[in-house]
Amino acid sequence: MNECDIAKAVVKKLSSCYEQSPEANLMFSIIGLAILDLYNLKKPIYDKAGKLLPPLKSQIQILENYFYGPMLHANLINIDPEYIQRILVKSNILSSRELKAAD
Repeated sequence: MNECDIAKAVVKKLSSCYEQSPEANLMFSIIGLAILDLYNLKKPIYDKAGKLLPPLKSQIQILENYFYGPMLHANLINIDPEYIQRILVKSNILSSRELKAAD
């Protein structure tokens, strides 16, 4: 299983953690896309000549801050944000750091 499959499997696993409705599906889609975006931003990117491009650290940091923040979308659909963080860290999608308390 490659990492892209892992990211998709994480999204699928988390998708079973909430009661589905149109509104909840919309909230979850934001979380799911953020997971896939974080994975895609962390993988190596090459230009047309095959030269490795530098990682987009500011965008990665924004997404990591989202996952270590209060994650309002998860709260709205009754998924524990710390559960999402643990799953993402365990699957090596999210960098491990001490969980911050919500402000």
